Amino acid sequence: MKLLPYNKINDKVYDIRAYIFIIFVCIVLTGATIVLPMFFALPKWIYLNIAGIYIFTYVSGLLPSIIFILFIQAVLFKVDIAYVFFSYSLILNMINIIIISLCADRERFIFTRFIISGVIMTLFSKMIAAFISNIMSAGGQSFEYLFSLDVFIGQAKIYIVSAAAAYLLLSIFNKFYKKSGKN
Repeated sequence: MKLLPYNKINDKVYDIRAYIFIIFVCIVLTGATIVLPMFFALPKWIYLNIAGIYIFTYVSGLLPSIIFILFIQAVLFKVDIAYVFFSYSLILNMINIIIISLCADRERFIFTRFIISGVIMTLFSKMIAAFISNIMSAGGQSFEYLFSLDVFIGQAKIYIVSAAAAYLLLSIFNKFYKKSGKN
């Protein structure tokens, strides 16, 4: 199964309508994870999901995804949801984007690639982000909590559910998106 709007036959030409739709879905998903916890009591693995960022990174690649997350952070900073621009969550999202980009195979749409990136993020994202955040804030933060089983299970729920949701949404999109001509 090919991931659309990527089209290798036409030398990586994007169908702009499909791409805009995917960006819109990513913005809605990312916005919902930010806004919904303000009004509803949701489990942590739901409101911390990164399905929108996951989809955007898988479809767009590394550089557009970094720009996307910087834009999201700027909006959060502007509306006083984020109190500092270079926050822990920005660092964590950047690390996640790098991991997703390294694991993504844009020519083949394979579920295992999504799950592998979820597992890698479970094992390393929070640890690396906490370390970088600690260096940036010149703090003497303890990292013992990062090695607890509860933290790993919580991270696994967040990242593997996000990976599965991103795969499911992109599969649905691929099923209904009919490209005229070569596919």
